[in-house]
Amino acid sequence: ERMLLKPMSEWRVFLHPQQRRLAYRPKARPYNGPVRVSGGPGTGKTVVALHRVKALADALPASSRPQILLTTYTNALADLLARLLDDLGGPDLTAKVDILNIDKVVRDVLRQDTEGQWANVEILGDAALASRWNEVIVELAVDDSFDRPFLVSEWEQVILAQNIRTRDEYFAARRAGRGRRLNRADRAIVWSLMQEFERRLDRDKALGFKQAAVRAADIATGWEKAARPYRHVVIDEAQDLHTAHWILLRALAPSGTDDLFIVGDTFQRIYNNRVALSSLGIETRGRSHRLTLNYRTTRQILASALHLIDPDSYDDLDGGSDTLRGYRSILRGGEPEIIGYPTQAAEMAALADRIRRWHKGGIPLDEIAVIARTNATAAAAVNALQAAGVDASQLRSGQAIDHETGVQTMTMHRAKGLEFRAVAIVGVDARHVPLETAVTPKDADRLEHQRDIQRERSLLFVSATRAREALAITWSGRPSRFLPHRPS
Repeated sequence: ERMLLKPMSEWRVFLHPQQRRLAYRPKARPYNGPVRVSGGPGTGKTVVALHRVKALADALPASSRPQILLTTYTNALADLLARLLDDLGGPDLTAKVDILNIDKVVRDVLRQDTEGQWANVEILGDAALASRWNEVIVELAVDDSFDRPFLVSEWEQVILAQNIRTRDEYFAARRAGRGRRLNRADRAIVWSLMQEFERRLDRDKALGFKQAAVRAADIATGWEKAARPYRHVVIDEAQDLHTAHWILLRALAPSGTDDLFIVGDTFQRIYNNRVALSSLGIETRGRSHRLTLNYRTTRQILASALHLIDPDSYDDLDGGSDTLRGYRSILRGGEPEIIGYPTQAAEMAALADRIRRWHKGGIPLDEIAVIARTNATAAAAVNALQAAGVDASQLRSGQAIDHETGVQTMTMHRAKGLEFRAVAIVGVDARHVPLETAVTPKDADRLEHQRDIQRERSLLFVSATRAREALAITWSGRPSRFLPHRPS
């Protein structure tokens, strides 16, 4: 109760006494190998990770280079962790830690390629890769049975995940979890397309991000133990990392006491990466801990969020299943507003009124977020709020929150890892949630379709659990099928 009255900046690094035993392990009893901490949104996984970094750093002498790596999936989250760690311990602490998103870790390792093959390679984003895939598909006259989404998924989840380099390896590869069967003739066609696609990347001295992670893992696993750059690696948002990322991270610190500290929640997985850690030599049995007490959201908000997902249909990062049974909150508050409107204009007018009400009730504008599935809907919300005289700005990928610009408006992906006192999720209609372009058709790949739908549910779940005190979920027209309540 005392901490809830303090500014959000202090709340974000508050460690509850029940979490302290995980972060501040006695020096006489170090963790004898990798540790995994799981738990639903708001259970303090990231706070535990930050305090674990502080505990490790406090035990280290001053050094000419950081001996701890703190990594996460996106650049925005890495920037947030850097600010929180600075709040927690200041320059003396941050000087001992490299705080990097996983793609920056990959780039740094590639630059150390002694053979020079990958040191200056260009790393391409999804849009550039999609364009190159389209060229290959058109020029090789592929029939409709192998479209770009299937080929991208096969490349990332089979070829790159298993580091397959030859035709024979691909023909022998297990494709567990792939919803579409391939006979030998199919594999021959797919392999020829993969070869041509990678040949063109090699010609242009370019790599995709996940492909770059594979190459970086190859480099790091070849290093001698004494050459490993870190003593400790702390990993946040673990559920979103690709197999190659895990191989790389395992190679960056020698195996031993307090080597890897892993926090994540598969219920918040919003990218298409799945892995079984033990299969990669990261064994956490006997050192896995599950947090169940939500410190962020009220029990009313939590109950509404849990209705958006199936609490028993997710994996545990190691081939088993995870659950949110027992996940609970001790905070009380008002009931979330879940309501539809006839038009988007009416929805946005109500949004402005709701934010004025929240602000009048004592919530600063910069501690209010408006979250949407697409950038276009987020932009529409900003325009509507500004037209109504409410200060608001759109927080885009890579941008830090500017507390001088009022209400923070963003996409569901950008909201990951953030928290606010009040959240309004807008545009939760049948057309945008789930987003049709983000979901594989069921007749094309049944399992991929199910995973895409699960990720879309997770996006809505993540968005709802950003709220600490107040939540509204709204739509215009026909509501999303994910919504359990559909009042008129």
